[in-house]
Amino acid sequence: MNIPTQSPSHVLILNKFPVINEHFIIATKLNKPQTNLLEQDDLDATYACLKQWQDEGAGDLFAFFNSGEHSGASQPHRHLQFLPVEQMLQGQDSGGWKVLINSLVNGLPAVDPGKPLPHPHHAK
Repeated sequence: MNIPTQSPSHVLILNKFPVINEHFIIATKLNKPQTNLLEQDDLDATYACLKQWQDEGAGDLFAFFNSGEHSGASQPHRHLQFLPVEQMLQGQDSGGWKVLINSLVNGLPAVDPGKPLPHPHHAK
């Protein structure tokens, strides 16, 4: 799938080495080093993915860029990775972590770093 739909600069593909279900990446159509800084078209393609995911009501989506000489890039295409937050929480003890921006937007109190996080089923 080409991203964005008009003047596509990236392709969307499932990750060959997923850490969780539905782990996908967007990769530049042109060869660009993973060690370079992100460019505007990288940010535009990332925003298009995040917006589409949100518009479809699929929950929260975590996007990240792993760069540098030890980033593990196996192909000469710069790529960003996407993980569905719901998938990250399934099937394991999440330790009570939450998406930070949700806490900030909802005005929840800051977590005391000296106290253990509550289990997500007990959090209010």
